Amino acid sequence: MKCEVFEERYDRAEEGAKLSPSLALHLARCPRCAARVELRRRALELYRRPGPEPDIASRVLALLPFLPRPRRSVSLRDWILTGLVLASSVVLVPAQKVFSLVITEYGNRWMLPFVLVFGLAVSVFGALFIGTHMDELSGLVGRPRTRTVR
Repeated sequence: MKCEVFEERYDRAEEGAKLSPSLALHLARCPRCAARVELRRRALELYRRPGPEPDIASRVLALLPFLPRPRRSVSLRDWILTGLVLASSVVLVPAQKVFSLVITEYGNRWMLPFVLVFGLAVSVFGALFIGTHMDELSGLVGRPRTRTVR
């Protein structure tokens, strides 16, 4: 059973009810799901604990350490696919018939802004790609990572 299927079925299960054999087996074999179930149990226990303040914000703030950290990075595969789409558009747009029609209609004076926009798009993409994958790229080049000495 995949972890996503387990989470969906576990969420639908009645609280306090006995788990089905397939859910119990997955829970026993998967340390990731077992850790998530334990975090959920502890968070619910903390949430249900009666407190002196009726303010929901303080209760939510108390639960934040138990939530998984959000993933804010884009995979290297997605970056490469985006770069390929951008590069192919730079090559394929001038090959289109519409492109030649625009040139015959308006002349070459619009080419400079067109080239500047595409150049800016490629430059921004390159800067964002390098900035977000500096550690991976330095490993590919063979340069050691810089370490702070204490």
